[in-house]
Amino acid sequence: NLEIHSPIIQAVRSKESFVAYISYQYKQNEFYYYNINAIKRGKYTIIFFTDATSQEKYDKLEKKHNLLEKNYENLTEQNNDLQHIKQKAQAQAIKMALINKISNIIRESIDLPSIINPTLKELALNLVPNSFKGVLNTSQIDFMLDKYYSQQALQDALNQGKEYFIATLDGEDVGVVSVIEHGPDLFLMQKIYVQSNAQGKGVGTKLFEHLVEYVQQKHPGECTIELLINKHNPGLEFYTKRGMQKIRDTGLDMGDFFINEEVYSLKVNTN
Repeated sequence: NLEIHSPIIQAVRSKESFVAYISYQYKQNEFYYYNINAIKRGKYTIIFFTDATSQEKYDKLEKKHNLLEKNYENLTEQNNDLQHIKQKAQAQAIKMALINKISNIIRESIDLPSIINPTLKELALNLVPNSFKGVLNTSQIDFMLDKYYSQQALQDALNQGKEYFIATLDGEDVGVVSVIEHGPDLFLMQKIYVQSNAQGKGVGTKLFEHLVEYVQQKHPGECTIELLINKHNPGLEFYTKRGMQKIRDTGLDMGDFFINEEVYSLKVNTN
């Protein structure tokens, strides 16, 4: 019934002034909007009838525009962040390339093994026996020293790409650690050895931090550092306090004997 639902007829019949906002649905997705302002003056009614469809559509378009503009700003900011990360990664890659090139030049120009091997061997003779005291007997320790720290073993390790870091305190070599890239996204580190008279002075911590920093620079992407260590090794807590976690059991076959070991790992460049 048009008379019942028509707002204009209701405005004429109303005994009081009023304001109404009206929407008409012309088609399924097409609406029209109107403002009605009815003012009573005695027995007369003054009606102001305004088409608000254009304003309504404008408001909706403005909201949509503001939303798109905000999304555009967010995307622009994200793109700038990505460009910054890309530039930083490229700069890091160039830096690493230069470091590797310089490193190769140095390796080719001087006889590194003749300098490093005697130092490493002397450190091993002093440090390894104390580290495995109570875990291996004397003959087993001698076997390990010959297997990993003989002149030929050290030469082979360097040729394979193993990196050794030696810590010096007050002019004396007091600690050593090594690491080698073992596969895609994987590095194997050796246990850190520190002279007993230098322990508790932060030498082990510095060696560990330097090793992690080296891996971060050599492999900018996410990767893992793994360590083999005996569960009875007194230094195990040192590694767990620095975020390393046990992931599996393994062992070292030394021919005449077998060492039960555990594998601990640390994720690097996870951000």
